[in-house]
Amino acid sequence: GVGSGNFDVTEAIAEALIALGPARDLSIATLNYDGLTLAGLMEMGTNSWGVPNYRIADLASGLSATTADIAPGVTLEGHWLRTFDDIPPDRAAVLNLHGYLGWLRDPDTGNVAKFKLEDLRMAGYWDLYAKGGTDWEPVVVLTDRKERATLEWPFSMAYVSFQQRLVDADHWLIAGYGFGDAPVNNLFKSALRARRRQRLGDPKVLVIDYGGERVRLRVRRALRE
Repeated sequence: GVGSGNFDVTEAIAEALIALGPARDLSIATLNYDGLTLAGLMEMGTNSWGVPNYRIADLASGLSATTADIAPGVTLEGHWLRTFDDIPPDRAAVLNLHGYLGWLRDPDTGNVAKFKLEDLRMAGYWDLYAKGGTDWEPVVVLTDRKERATLEWPFSMAYVSFQQRLVDADHWLIAGYGFGDAPVNNLFKSALRARRRQRLGDPKVLVIDYGGERVRLRVRRALRE
C-alpha cells in the first residue's frame, strides 16, 4: 500500500507499476482508503498534453456520471459502483479491497457511488458527516469487521475479482503488506490451490517489505499450501 502523504512517493510507485508492462496485464489491489495509488497512476499515465495514454479503471463504472444530493444544498457528480467485474480487459485494474473514502452509500437505495475526494472536501462533507448533517456514509471495511464485511458487496466483488486475477497471473508482486489480514491471506491460498488444480504451476512471487525473520515466517504461512 501507499501510505505516505508525499505525492512524489506515490508517483514514483505508480511510474514503477506502469513500467511493468501494458495496462491490460496489470491488476493492482490496494488496502488503502485514500486513493493515492489510483491518483498516482492517473497522473503518471497522462502525457504532456494532459491526454491519458495508459488506460486505467477501478470498481466505479465509467459508463455515465450521475449527480446525487448528499446533503441539503450539496449536489455532487459521481459514478455508481459496478455490480460485477466488467472492467474492460485493455485497462489496468485498480481494486480497493477494503473500500475507499470517496465511496458513499445512498441511504435510500443502498447503492454505492464513488465521488472525488477533492469534491467531498470542498463541500465540507466530513464536517457534515461528523455533525449528522448527511446520511450518506463512507463505505470501508473496519478493522474489527473484516471477516464479515468482505463477504458482502461491494467488498465481495473486489475479493472475487482479485482472486481470479491472482489465478490468471504468473507474477505476483506484494509490497507494503504485513500479511496480517486473514481474508487477504485466504485469497492467496485459494488462488494457489486453483492454479494447481488447473495445472498452471505456482506463480513467481516477489515480496517487498522490511524483512526479518518475523516477516519471512508470515510470508511462508500465508503462501504455503
